[in-house]
Order: sequence, then structure tokens, then C-alpha cells
Amino acid sequence: MKRISSKLFDDCGNVLIEYTLTAVAIFIPISYMAIAAANVAAGYIEVQDAARTAARVMATSSSDFLGKIEAREIANQLTSNSAQVSVQITCSHNPCLVDEEIVTVAIEKIIPLSLPGFTGFGSVTVRGVQAEVVQEV
Repeated sequence: MKRISSKLFDDCGNVLIEYTLTAVAIFIPISYMAIAAANVAAGYIEVQDAARTAARVMATSSSDFLGKIEAREIANQLTSNSAQVSVQITCSHNPCLVDEEIVTVAIEKIIPLSLPGFTGFGSVTVRGVQAEVVQEV
């Protein structure tokens, strides 16, 4: 009888199981957060690059109409043609392409997150803004 009770309450081998369960309980949420943070960072870089390129295209275009069309196309291409992207082009002067005037491109993109629903974080909106000075039209 003593032998059976000693085997039931023996702690030998339980440390490995406890460590594994604790590690899984900690590393899974950390992995989800790391993936979500990487997605947000990648989306932010993508939007900033698209805004910078679209503003340069607009500032160096030959006409307002063509410049806006080309800037929107470039912005959509650089943001993976996502339906969750909005592009806004504003000018400090009308028409836009006047020497020493400022063209601003603002791009917003909704980044879906891979976090569980109970966290309340389904998506994040990132915004990139770039202003360019029109030079020698």
C-alpha cells in the first residue's frame, strides 16, 4: 500500500509537463501579438512609400488631370490594389501644378489583424502623408 501511494504523489517528471504547458500558454499569445505588430509595421511602410511616390508623380506631372490619375494608379499598385485603401490628393493652389506650390498625398489603409475576436482588435488603420513642392512646370 505504501508503494502505491508513493507513486501517486511522486513529483518525478511533472516539471517537464508544467514547463511545456506554461510555455505554450505564454508563447501563443506572444506569437499572435508579434505577427499583428509585423503586419501593422509592413502596412505602415507600404503606405508611406506609396504616398511618397504618388506625391512625386503628381508634382512632376505635365497636367493636373493626368497627374491625379497617375498618382492614384501608383498609390493603388504600391498598396496591393486593396479595396481598403483611400487616396486623397490636395493642392495648396488651384490648379495644382504651379511653381513653388505644395501637393499633398494622404493614403489610408485598413490592416486586418490576425488576433482572436475577444481581443476587440479586428483591424488597424494606418496613414501615410507626403507633401512635395512643385518645381519648374
